[in-house]
Amino acid sequence: MIASSPPGGPFSRVYTGLAVGNNGSANFLYAADIANGKIDVFNSTFTPTTLAGNFTDTALPALPADYHPFNVQALGGELYVAYAKVDPRTGLDIKGFGAVSVFDFNGVFKGRLGTVRSLKHMTPTNSRLASMTSGKHGIMNSGP
Repeated sequence: MIASSPPGGPFSRVYTGLAVGNNGSANFLYAADIANGKIDVFNSTFTPTTLAGNFTDTALPALPADYHPFNVQALGGELYVAYAKVDPRTGLDIKGFGAVSVFDFNGVFKGRLGTVRSLKHMTPTNSRLASMTSGKHGIMNSGP
């Protein structure tokens, strides 16, 4: 976990997952900010960058508002974003609730793999999405 804040201020960003990828024109660092519920993107000089997409999961049913990105992995030419349910009192992820969505390297939504009842094998310290999948789209439980 990487926490970022202005001097003397509270943590404004909490990065719990990082990935590196190339969108066809440049290399970028993708950072899952669980505190703000978004994916931040940085260019090769670590300057925040805006891409064509905004890493919004548009599948129905919609993800609950308290699901925030907590990890991002570049696998097979795509970005997989793991979402965790966040406790509003602590700001920490609640084990046992989440979802995984797929994006291209420009942040354009490609699909949701599904929701899972347990994210214990996708924590920031052990986040290989490949270890929990079998085949291209893996095995997931359905429903939020």
